[in-house]
Amino acid sequence: MTNQNKRVILVTGASRGVGKGIAEGMARKGDIIICAARSQKKGSTVQQFGFEIQSSLDETVEKIKAKGANGIAYPIDLFEEGSIVTVSYTHLTLPTKRI
Repeated sequence: MTNQNKRVILVTGASRGVGKGIAEGMARKGDIIICAARSQKKGSTVQQFGFEIQSSLDETVEKIKAKGANGIAYPIDLFEEGSIVTVSYTHLTLPTKRI
């Protein structure tokens, strides 16, 4: 698969819930899936609606890699403008030069 045929996909909220499902479901061999969320390490928990929820970018990336895609974890907070600029700049410098 050439670089132009590879999909480069940025998924926010990829550590749990819908974002995690989208990241894992979109992955196919040769793709680059950029997974962004606040929780990176295995065993991380977050409070949501009064519940503790386990979430981890590392777990999402492992499942993506098992499908033959290239999963990349980015622990970022989308409420911080600098985080968005960093992830965008970093991936626009990949060989594919696109998101």
